[in-house]
Amino acid sequence: MSDAAIYHSLTSYRILAFALGLLLMTPAEAAPTGAVKPRLDLRQIHTSYLALARLQRQLAGQPERQRVIAINHFFNRFRNDTDQHVWGQAEFWATPQELFTAMAGDCEDIAVAKYFALLKSGIDERHLRLAHVKAYNPTDKAIEDHLVLLYLDERLTPHVLDNLTVAIRPLQARRDLVALYSFNRYGVWNLHNQLITTRQANTRILDNWRNMLARLEQKR
Repeated sequence: MSDAAIYHSLTSYRILAFALGLLLMTPAEAAPTGAVKPRLDLRQIHTSYLALARLQRQLAGQPERQRVIAINHFFNRFRNDTDQHVWGQAEFWATPQELFTAMAGDCEDIAVAKYFALLKSGIDERHLRLAHVKAYNPTDKAIEDHLVLLYLDERLTPHVLDNLTVAIRPLQARRDLVALYSFNRYGVWNLHNQLITTRQANTRILDNWRNMLARLEQKR
């Protein structure tokens, strides 16, 4: 059996175990809680490009954790909507500028915008990864594809920045998620923090990521 086949077999097993585990979870466990209270008063934040620039200035010199909390909160205020409704396409990854134009986006658009905003705030890109996960939707009682941003702290523990909740929790504590792989501009990693080939990941998602990066470069 090839490495890619083994990887996908293990992934299928994890998803099955994840689904069985959800059946045993209490409602309180299924819904992530315990949002971290930020020091800044984020209630006054507005979702505009000028507001982001103002926030970035306020965050200058702030502890890294505080910058992560503030940027996560900022972009979670954008309206969550489907690509079909916003862009008239079944699948479209918006650049941060396009997200500000539409003032709405789906999980990919918001995760990508957080990624680049945190880069601009001074976070090391090696500590930021987008992650393809399977997420439990309690409304539809279904397991769905989802994209989140992972922030790796000084101990390289991944914390989840999710557009569906303001809570920032370690990936291990998010029992409503099962991570398949993570990636950034440097590579693709499996759950054991090992670099893997693109064939072992979802090619469609990585193609969308690269296409978005190309458009982003063209607009600079």
